[in-house]
Amino acid sequence: MYKTKLINRIDNGKGYWEYLNIGIFYDDKQIGSYVYNYGSGAPFCAFSQNGKDYAVYSKDYTTTRVMELPSCKDIGGEEPNEWGFCPVELYVPEKSNGKFGFVSGCVWGFDSGGWYIKYLDLSDVMNMKRIDKYNGLQIPDVSLKVYVDENFYILSKEDITDDDIKQLPCYRDDDDD
Repeated sequence: MYKTKLINRIDNGKGYWEYLNIGIFYDDKQIGSYVYNYGSGAPFCAFSQNGKDYAVYSKDYTTTRVMELPSCKDIGGEEPNEWGFCPVELYVPEKSNGKFGFVSGCVWGFDSGGWYIKYLDLSDVMNMKRIDKYNGLQIPDVSLKVYVDENFYILSKEDITDDDIKQLPCYRDDDDD
């Protein structure tokens, strides 16, 4: 089983974010590492597709990328965008057969009080795409895994409709009432 662990924090000097040196482990043996350019988080989720192991992860606070495992080689994904979507949690359900997954996070600089959920098309794993097919849906204060597992039937639909989205539990900002 693949997992990550913080190896150490990298001090970039006064006035700059610290970075995280993240170790990648398989059965408690370190097989690689990467530097995440933000001082907390470092989303990572391993999955299998067609008998090969991969991970979706973030090495830049505004990107979702794909890593080949166990080589830990970065094989594609989004490029950094200073005003981009910031992944907080990644999840590829086993029942998706590694063909799709989900990411929750926020848009940098836009604090709306909840995490947005986005779809990850992993069908061509080297050309992973993040798609906003849920019309800006914000999930309640639960883990992405719990939310996806409880709503998998609707979230995994290829052609999701507005009526489908209305059936999903979502974040509500009660202060605006």
